[in-house]
Amino acid sequence: NAIVIRWGWYGNIETNDSTIVYNSAEAIKMANDKGKCRKFLASKGLDVPETYLLPEIKAMGQIPYPLIARQSHHGRGKHLWVCNNKAELDRAISKGASYFSRIYPKTEEYRVHVAFGKILEVMRKPEPADRSQVAWNRALNDQPFTRVQWENWENFICKLALRAAREMNLQIAGVDIMVQRENNSLPKSVICEINTAPTLTSSPHVSERYGKLFNMLAHKTDRLEPWNFETFEKASSLAWKDNQLQPQ
Repeated sequence: NAIVIRWGWYGNIETNDSTIVYNSAEAIKMANDKGKCRKFLASKGLDVPETYLLPEIKAMGQIPYPLIARQSHHGRGKHLWVCNNKAELDRAISKGASYFSRIYPKTEEYRVHVAFGKILEVMRKPEPADRSQVAWNRALNDQPFTRVQWENWENFICKLALRAAREMNLQIAGVDIMVQRENNSLPKSVICEINTAPTLTSSPHVSERYGKLFNMLAHKTDRLEPWNFETFEKASSLAWKDNQLQPQ
């Protein structure tokens, strides 16, 4: 009669027919392999930066430089290399890079906390002084995420994050969305990655919202099914309301 929320971990755990598990091991394993996750989401018609896996890069006659090279599993903006030529590409591969993407000229980046087809919170990532810096996060820029008030949420950002979690079969996730508003030939927003263990302390409000979610789940005797978010047109309608997070 247990409720298990997997948090970034896909190892074996003892369960039985009465155990309710949110975020399956298979979904977490797929999401944590960042390159394969992007390719999967692209195959489902969702916008991601143009991405190539290592075998694809090795088979290319003409490499589309510049590229961002990364390891399959990474976090906190580490293990990232910008490759402008073959020498830099070979060096990145020697350090374990396994997927590569065209640079998406983002002007903003968000962490969208998704839970069961609705949104707990939208946080804007800190913009570095040098906007050309590839990784925008607190670990590298030493600036906190800032909360986006729900009345300022934008539908195209929220829906992309919700669709990403749905396609990955993740009930709870932190979806990083990059946005650019300057080049009409590129998607206005793309999925950077899906976090299966997003930080819960990026703001007191994020901590409070997750606390309410976990408390509500702990008091349920049956499985919580996701909302059909596609029926909502206003971004603010996609938010979890406080009364909906109360134990029933």
